[in-house]
Amino acid sequence: MRAVKRPFSLTLIGWLFVAVGCVGLARHGWEVIDGRQPLDGDAAWALGSGLVALLGGVLLLRRVACARWVIIAWLLFHVLLRLAHDAAGLAVHVALLLVIGGLLLRPAATAWLRGRDD
Repeated sequence: MRAVKRPFSLTLIGWLFVAVGCVGLARHGWEVIDGRQPLDGDAAWALGSGLVALLGGVLLLRRVACARWVIIAWLLFHVLLRLAHDAAGLAVHVALLLVIGGLLLRPAATAWLRGRDD
């Protein structure tokens, strides 16, 4: 049985979400530590968002099938958050959801996540 090579798009998405998660955790964590942001519900949501992004990226790189659903849910959550803000930000997040979601749901991605040659 031949090993299935990870599609480059999944490597890119995985590392992108690791980076987004790390930056989000560092930024919001530092704001709490520095005293600029109280540790309240908003900070908890922001830190949780960073943690979910990091988790999704790590799981994707480790070939855990549910990772794509974690990432798609994270993107969808951000689209919903943007509904209350500017149209440009909403458009960017919808575009990211469509592009990244499409890449995560391609047959090559499914085959790699399931460990098959398709």
